[in-house]
Amino acid sequence: MSNLHDLLKKLSVSSVSTMSYVYYHKENGKIHKISSKNIPEEGFEIFEVENKEVLPILTGERRTEEFTITYDISLKQIRLKEVAYEDTHKTASTMCYQVPVIKNSPCGHLALEHIYEGIDVFLWNIKYGYSKGQCVWYKNNVYKLATNIKKNKVFKASIHILFIENVTLTTVPTQSHSKEKMQLSPEYDGIFVDVWYKELSHLAGQYVWLNDNVYRILRDQENNTEFTMDNATLLVGGVQLYADENESLPTVKNLKDGCIILKNNSIYSVNFKPQQFTRDSASVFFYNTPTMLLYTMLLYYNKYKCFQTNLADINSDIIETDILLELLDSTNLPNGQIILSGTDLYLTQVNKEYDIIVQQDTINKCWTIKLNPYTKKFLLSSGYKPTETLYFSVTSKYDPNILYKSLKFSVADLLSDTTSVVPFTYDTEQSKNNVSIYTAKYFDKYVHEII
Repeated sequence: MSNLHDLLKKLSVSSVSTMSYVYYHKENGKIHKISSKNIPEEGFEIFEVENKEVLPILTGERRTEEFTITYDISLKQIRLKEVAYEDTHKTASTMCYQVPVIKNSPCGHLALEHIYEGIDVFLWNIKYGYSKGQCVWYKNNVYKLATNIKKNKVFKASIHILFIENVTLTTVPTQSHSKEKMQLSPEYDGIFVDVWYKELSHLAGQYVWLNDNVYRILRDQENNTEFTMDNATLLVGGVQLYADENESLPTVKNLKDGCIILKNNSIYSVNFKPQQFTRDSASVFFYNTPTMLLYTMLLYYNKYKCFQTNLADINSDIIETDILLELLDSTNLPNGQIILSGTDLYLTQVNKEYDIIVQQDTINKCWTIKLNPYTKKFLLSSGYKPTETLYFSVTSKYDPNILYKSLKFSVADLLSDTTSVVPFTYDTEQSKNNVSIYTAKYFDKYVHEII
């Protein structure tokens, strides 16, 4: 009998579970109870732990209030944690964590690799003509044109070469804001040139423009007499009339590099030189043609209206067009997606290095906060506290004792589609070099990005 008794005792011991189940509130991590059974209860999440982790609670040495269920951002997992004073985020060590600054980059968590260098891609528009060999974006594909396309002609994809499939238009700021812009350089400075009119008299020494040439009149000439080379000498040929007070005169609009023009009685040479659109360094540009720039502006959710300007026309205004683009938000871009930015193609890669980016947008004069798509996805599928609030202190450079402004963001907002934006209220916030960011360290890796 003793042998049977010993056997039953051993079997009883071996059948005891080594795991316990912690019932807790997902919203705040507060522990409700600890049980040896995993039976779902409405209103509570269940977390499985080894018995030794909760043994102090089970034996009565510690209270459940002294522990919490929390998400460890550094370990990327849920765990049982002893509540410490630092969890209130009020200690000097946590409140004085300085967020490091990274280089100015409006791309956020994205890394972009320029592909197909030397190829310009234009958004096809029925209003413009295109040449054989040009590349155009049409319905999420890039085509190389097999023939010329005249303006106001329907695009027929079947007759052109499909170059790249699945190319997306996105809200990623244009990587290169340098584009050739027309510049005028004065020529024959001080010379005033009139347009030749037979009905007018002309004086000796007067300069006149006629048939794309500029002449100097040798002797006084009466009105209603014919122009002759006997009374003129050529100053410069190949001068195109670009602008004049007499708006009824035919003028040239699209100019080429190196040409000579007459603009309101003065002679200029035309040069196209790269210029930076620095004031729009966070904006999204596309092009219908090499000189027809599209500037996008949010109309409503992922719909963008466009403003257009002709870079080849120095008198061209920025006008609103009837073009409406649907742009994919950059935070939703998958790895390996090909996108069009400006006239260039890029391959996207999501940067996993940073969990959260605090963006100081000196262009749009606001603070924004961006969560890494990978971190966001993990938090949504794991336990987190949606009531948690993130606080950031905008201070004097390297000095947390001089507070300029406090920023407040809800974790629930970061995990939803809510845009987390705080407008600037002080001139100091617009300084790129005179502020620092301090915070209570909730995430593992923060960065302060300035654009």
